[in-house]
Amino acid sequence: TAPSYACCPSGGMVCARVGFAVSFVLLLVITYGGVAMGTLLFSIADQYPNLNAHVTVDANAHGGFPAAPVTVVRDGNGLVHVEATSIEDAVFGQGFAQAQDRLWQMEFQRLVAAGRLAEHVGKPGLKLDKQLRRLGAGRAAELMCTHASAATRRNLEAFVAGINAFLRSDDHARPIEFYFMSTSWWPLIRHEPNDFSPVDVCYAAKLLQLQLGGNMNWEAERFRLWWAHSKSGNASYRDINTLYTNQSGMPDTILTAQDLGITAADVATQRAREEATFAREQQLYESDFATMRDSGRYGAPYSDDDEESNNAADEKPSYDLFEMIATHASNAWAARAANAPACGASDPHLQINLPSVWYYTHLIVRGDGANASRITYETSGVGMAGIPGVHIGKNQHVSWGITMAITDLQDLYVAVPATTNDPDTHYRLANGTELAYTIRTETIRYKKGFLGFGSVGEETMAVKETIYGPDVAPILKLPTGMVASVKSVILQDDTTSVDAVVGFIDPTLQTTSDLCRLVFQRLRAPAFSVPSADLSGNLGYCISGAYRDRAVGHTGMWPTLGDGRFDDSATEIPTSALPQLQLSSTAVGQRGGASISAANQKIYPDGFAHVLGYEYIPPLRGGRLHQVLEDPANRAQLSNISLHVSLQTDTTSNIWTLRLRSVVAAQRDNLLPCLTSEAHMLLDELISWDAQTPIGSTTPARLWNWIRKLSTVASPITSTVDKAHWPPFLFTPSLLNTDPQLAAPNTTAFYHRLCQSSDLLKDGSAGRVCAPASAEAQRLPSSCWQGGPAAP
Repeated sequence: TAPSYACCPSGGMVCARVGFAVSFVLLLVITYGGVAMGTLLFSIADQYPNLNAHVTVDANAHGGFPAAPVTVVRDGNGLVHVEATSIEDAVFGQGFAQAQDRLWQMEFQRLVAAGRLAEHVGKPGLKLDKQLRRLGAGRAAELMCTHASAATRRNLEAFVAGINAFLRSDDHARPIEFYFMSTSWWPLIRHEPNDFSPVDVCYAAKLLQLQLGGNMNWEAERFRLWWAHSKSGNASYRDINTLYTNQSGMPDTILTAQDLGITAADVATQRAREEATFAREQQLYESDFATMRDSGRYGAPYSDDDEESNNAADEKPSYDLFEMIATHASNAWAARAANAPACGASDPHLQINLPSVWYYTHLIVRGDGANASRITYETSGVGMAGIPGVHIGKNQHVSWGITMAITDLQDLYVAVPATTNDPDTHYRLANGTELAYTIRTETIRYKKGFLGFGSVGEETMAVKETIYGPDVAPILKLPTGMVASVKSVILQDDTTSVDAVVGFIDPTLQTTSDLCRLVFQRLRAPAFSVPSADLSGNLGYCISGAYRDRAVGHTGMWPTLGDGRFDDSATEIPTSALPQLQLSSTAVGQRGGASISAANQKIYPDGFAHVLGYEYIPPLRGGRLHQVLEDPANRAQLSNISLHVSLQTDTTSNIWTLRLRSVVAAQRDNLLPCLTSEAHMLLDELISWDAQTPIGSTTPARLWNWIRKLSTVASPITSTVDKAHWPPFLFTPSLLNTDPQLAAPNTTAFYHRLCQSSDLLKDGSAGRVCAPASAEAQRLPSSCWQGGPAAP
């Protein structure tokens, strides 16, 4: 039979830690080595909870939870199904099950968010603690929790009551990692977590916001490139911008001009403002920032040692916040054929982690007594460990998928040193006002001693803050002496996100409109892109996030000056003005079927009234979704689950079919003089390739290696930003978008971009191609074709 739990309110619970008592007695009579081995074997055996037990829980000890019996069942795949007679009790069961399965992960998350990891893992956690403390993430999470509504707080309390019920149960199983997290002087005593509270759920939510909602590292990367190479003339503001995706005129946006009512006049207005903004920002870098660069006030960039410890040289590798930032590869869509039910799909891609970031849950609420067979509420899907509810999935009425929207919720503001007061203690605004930095002191404890057990060290860190936020120059490796504050929605007072995070289990969510209005448009961070479908046949799309219009001269791609001249709009963009779409069942029927899909690409076409960011991913997967879902031949199949399964398992390489094949095929004869006979054969194989990438296929690997060659950037660039090579999906779009009509190959544009990529920084180590045969290409400067490897 499937293992199950039954948690019932009753009069008490007795916990006897017999295993540890026995272990302690053994320690008195056998050698240390024998006990160490025995304890290790015991810890391995004792980390698995008993999944076949009847557990009696004192409801009075857990805030009145559960109010009635709760059943937790795991199916043959180990997935959790919880049945209860109220949503609160179902959430209690979810917390209990998560504690059985993911206790170490939940403990790790709350320690990280609170900036207390080093207390339990030693100095390898010190760098991450300093980063989170510098940001003030823990304080932001605690403040966010104070805004929970009564209903949200009740669900949070039910969830943590379930976790704590497991901690206090007779099941003493604990993850093996806890043996390496103890703060005891004795190395064989395992860590025992404190009871969880609603604040710990807010810690998990805040950590999620940080992992999915930031781009300050991208801003800092551009700035570091410019600071290191601009004075010598090797990389200007304009040059560095060409290394990143140009979003102007980007095809395959999630929503169309028709969806958003954009006119040709809107496009002209938006482009004029955008040109003015880039021109003003370029001027800012060529004047004010150049003066700062040449002032002699600033030193070499901060190093990892500055943010780890006073004795970092001999330390083990450290945890790093920016290694936890999510990659962008998710996709989701909703579709419906005319006069048929809607289908939704979500394919969320984050880094591969053990344990997974996702936790599957199926919650069922039934009536009680004579109504026990009637389901009053049901939801299923995946959620983030440590947070109640289902975050990607469905209830009885509506389904939703999420991807990262890649909109911009963070900005860096560089302080201008004071001229009247001490510039180390004051900064200057453009109106002449000089303000004192606010100094916040953080004391961080870390475990040390023999094997890290038994003794505690402390380090104190002083954090400067401006009116924009905390100074993050040390964690972004900006020049020493510089103060760069991050202004982030994630770190500001957030009055609605906690209700949104828990709001997925709101039983009143019945339509795509409800989902946007009650959940995602109240979620201030992170920025999600959300296609949805409901039982009535409606399709919907909206984004989460809180936005303000930036000043002319501030793109958000680069740090700006924190002197008041480039502040955001004083008011937020209303949610009604953000990109969104609601297709009624009638509208879908009139279209003969419809779909909405998202894959991290640009949300809106040129001409939209607000600029929400410039870091969108090129529409490779997004273009493929459009290609399949909008194919007239598939219109009648949009409600056929097999179409969506095939699309989720699709192996077509869009970077080849949409971006490269036509160009390479047109240049075949020009490339032949550069190639060996073997390379000639491989080129022809590539041109005739069907763009499918099944397991075992070698052509995709050859294509990827060739793309990396096209992405070659001079070594001074990659070393400045700690990259082994330039990310192909960053650089290739610039390479390929030189001619916006790549479907009609332009020889000069193609080779000119190759030339520009090699000569960008006047560095001979960049990759170059040999001279092509065509007279058109030969008219380009000879420097394009000298001194580099042959292509492909």
